[in-house]
Amino acid sequence: LKASVVKNGTRRNQFFEIGAPPNLVLTHWGTLFDAVVNYYSTKFTEIKKIVTNFQDDGQIVLKTKDAIKSAEIPLKLTGITRSYSGLLELLKRVESADFDIKSAYESLSRMDFKEDPCSIGEYLRTRLTFNDIFVICNLEKEDISSSLYSKLQTCQSTSCSVEKSFSQLRKLLQKDRNFLPGNIEKYFKFYFNFANSEVQ
Repeated sequence: LKASVVKNGTRRNQFFEIGAPPNLVLTHWGTLFDAVVNYYSTKFTEIKKIVTNFQDDGQIVLKTKDAIKSAEIPLKLTGITRSYSGLLELLKRVESADFDIKSAYESLSRMDFKEDPCSIGEYLRTRLTFNDIFVICNLEKEDISSSLYSKLQTCQSTSCSVEKSFSQLRKLLQKDRNFLPGNIEKYFKFYFNFANSEVQ
């Protein structure tokens, strides 16, 4: 669906009332579940009507029309929404700076994925077992003091904000970097994660 509208203004404008299909980052679960739960599941009837009325007959449009007719889509959207709505809310909390390792570990361990059509429960159980997070939350090493365990458990649960800073730095090293005057100021700003503030 996204491919059929991203470079075609006419088709994209047909989604004006319900909003354009969201951008997905395949390596970020949050964007995938957010798109399913808050866009495709809630607006599928409107999306199907819009796609069915596409006038073009190109390969992308024809594939989109064929896909939207599948009787399995509503069933899969329902199953994913029912099973993973709670995970979507948890992912938003995990990405915040005030959600620590211990809280994230306990919350993920308690998640009930119901039918679990994507087998995420099994994947998470594997990832949460026998690694550094497991050691920290279950006090597995005797040579680590209680005081140190307490500090480790209160560390931020993700490094997303730090990784974003490194991604910005990588732009400076690219051969095709754009050093127009209007961009230089943006490149040389320093960011820190404190009350969503920004300093120069």
